[in-house]
Amino acid sequence: MDGRLGHLLRAAVLFVALGVGTVTLRTVEAAPAPTVTAVSPSGGPLAGGTAITVTGTGFTAGATVDLGGALATSVVVVSATSITAVTPAHASGAVVVTVTNTDGQGATISGGFTYLGPPPTLTAVAPTGGPTAGATTITLTGSEFGSGTTVTVGGVAATNVSVTSSSTLTAVTPAGVAGAASVVVAKADGQTATLAGGYTYVQSAPPAVTAISPSTGTHGGGTVVTLTGTGFVSGATVKFGTVAASNAVVISGTSITAVAPAGTVNALVNVAVTNADSQAGTLANGYRFVDTGPLTVLSTTPTAGPLEGGQAVTIVGTNFNAGATVKVGDATASVSLVTPTAITFVAPAKAAAGKASLVVTNTDGKSATLKDGYTYQKGPTLTAATVVPRASTAGGTSISLSGTGFVDGMAVIVGTSAATGVTLAGGTKVTFNAPAQPTGLTPITVRNTDNQMATLGGAVLYVAPPMILAITPNSGDEAGGAEVSIIGEGLVSGTTVTVGGKPATGVSLPEPNRLLAKVPAGTGVAEVVVTVDGLSASKSDGFIYTSTKGKLTGSLATKGVSLALWGGGTTQALVTSTAVAGCPATALGMWVIDAGRFIGYIAGAPAIVNADWDKKFATTIPASTPIIIRCG
Repeated sequence: MDGRLGHLLRAAVLFVALGVGTVTLRTVEAAPAPTVTAVSPSGGPLAGGTAITVTGTGFTAGATVDLGGALATSVVVVSATSITAVTPAHASGAVVVTVTNTDGQGATISGGFTYLGPPPTLTAVAPTGGPTAGATTITLTGSEFGSGTTVTVGGVAATNVSVTSSSTLTAVTPAGVAGAASVVVAKADGQTATLAGGYTYVQSAPPAVTAISPSTGTHGGGTVVTLTGTGFVSGATVKFGTVAASNAVVISGTSITAVAPAGTVNALVNVAVTNADSQAGTLANGYRFVDTGPLTVLSTTPTAGPLEGGQAVTIVGTNFNAGATVKVGDATASVSLVTPTAITFVAPAKAAAGKASLVVTNTDGKSATLKDGYTYQKGPTLTAATVVPRASTAGGTSISLSGTGFVDGMAVIVGTSAATGVTLAGGTKVTFNAPAQPTGLTPITVRNTDNQMATLGGAVLYVAPPMILAITPNSGDEAGGAEVSIIGEGLVSGTTVTVGGKPATGVSLPEPNRLLAKVPAGTGVAEVVVTVDGLSASKSDGFIYTSTKGKLTGSLATKGVSLALWGGGTTQALVTSTAVAGCPATALGMWVIDAGRFIGYIAGAPAIVNADWDKKFATTIPASTPIIIRCG
């Protein structure tokens, strides 16, 4: 019958009373299901053979016992509440124990029995003895050591247990009482091995304290001291008078560092070191608590933080002592570190932005205030520009953004790179030089000194900047007007051109990436700049201005007639220029065409001969005037 029924069964038995003709109905109650509450012992070897007792209720004759799917042997139902059996073999680990009655009803107890691996053994301890103060590193040899193995010496737990292999481990002895002590190794499954008298404690010499440095310190505590002496053992404690020092660290058997507690001004106290075996050494009148002067608060870092608090802040000052408290405005801060010259705390939250004073109070009641020492500020915001600014992929483009909550020292990150030249105009405008970035829309993040930040996605569009590859011609007269061809990349309709800082005229795009422009007047070597959508490219020596003033342009024959252009200047300058070119004044004749007629000049001729010339060119001959020159 299925043991899951567990409910009241009713069997109808029909009795026919012969001769009476009556029928009687009788009900029969089924046996209750069993329960299992305990198994003892709760563990045994993998090979089985452990005699166990199962405790519970509702056990009936013929019941079986199952451990993790394997049937126990020698099962005896001692009573309705007790069964004895012998465990079968099984793999290691905890198993479910199940009791099943003959009517099929059963009960289980999860993890009721644990199959244990081999027990540990302990064969040796080295060294075999050490001081009662403990702190001796010992090596244990045996078998079946593993993760979670623990060690006790004389019933006290050893420390720093390290299993180096299944047969070796090391540990550090605790303090003990002089004499032999048993060493016990316990596996994680509770199996143990004992080496009786395996370690002998030898009475340690008590520690001795011979010096302390410094020997004075602020009465507020917090002074770090070094104690010198002998017999110091790991775990030793330090007291100043009756008050325990903090952070006592045994550096060696002859040196301990500790932090002095608070004390009474001018009190001279004993300094005592106590080892783990309770033996102590004292330096009488070894330390004096002194009043080192007034408490001061000089500065804070950082000086500002978010309204929600949580910012770690360090106060710098003098004569702080352990236990000092900090208030930011009316709120008490959580102090994490105090030294005589610095306090670190976590700023509390504040409802509204603004400045708050910092008040430090020592345990002796002294206090100091840094007025408006900390500023609560809202985080920054960024406002999207109406037109997304463009930046050169090469970097260096100046960009301005608007927002709120900008503070001095604010960082600007474009994409993943920091911008340079960050300049604030109040708390609402920032200008910076964009770093190099790949093409595309790129986010911008601003981060204040308190680490509050704001990010604006797609805030700047990176594009490849224009380029100038060639300028032809690259020189011309100072008077300007020369038309140049500029070949490059990224040159489009609407590109502007400047030469020497002056705008060129007649800019056109006859074909992609080639511009035509007329240069303005200028002098010397001039920078040529092309600008497309706010991005520029330049060539520092793009155009060279030349001067023909006082010069002849053209080939001058030393005999016969030549045609040349005059660069401008007086008649005498022209005569001198022809002489330099190889035609002396004694052989020179010059003519120009004026309104369809020739006007001439003969060097050395009477004034009447040159009257028309002198009248027309009384002061100067204009530049680019064509001159007919006869030499000889």
